[in-house]
Amino acid sequence: MRPKPSRLIPFRCRPPVLVLGLGYENDKAIGAVEYIEPAAIWAFEPTGHDERYSKAIRQANKTLWDVLPQEKRLLYSVYHPFDCFVSLESLTYGLVRESRPILVPFGPKLFAVCCLLVSFAHPMVSVWRVSSGHLVWRGSIPTNEVIWRIVGRDTLSGCG
Repeated sequence: MRPKPSRLIPFRCRPPVLVLGLGYENDKAIGAVEYIEPAAIWAFEPTGHDERYSKAIRQANKTLWDVLPQEKRLLYSVYHPFDCFVSLESLTYGLVRESRPILVPFGPKLFAVCCLLVSFAHPMVSVWRVSSGHLVWRGSIPTNEVIWRIVGRDTLSGCG
């Protein structure tokens, strides 16, 4: 008996693949991995910002590094939002063919926006918000840098 081609398997029955945006929240990413129990994990790590933030990201996610192969760890610059979107969309486009991508945006809000835009281009993809359950100011201070780009339907027309 031959297995069915993946395009014939209902989307909800495909194996989940977790795509994480990493932040400095201790063990949140590995908590999402344990909760979802995905078939595969990909992680986007922000770069180009304050080195203290990079150090905090590495420290907060050290248990994730034990289960995540280096080739599934992708870097993106917070100063190049369109490049981040293109990388995330490209990965999602490849994953959606055989799996059920779940995007979980920890870290910079830029990555959350990219996740929402990718879900707009691929409506079957889920974007999950994970909360600590309480609101606590963690002492983060804005950098006074504004990174923006206007995105319209035309920008997304080549996706998917």
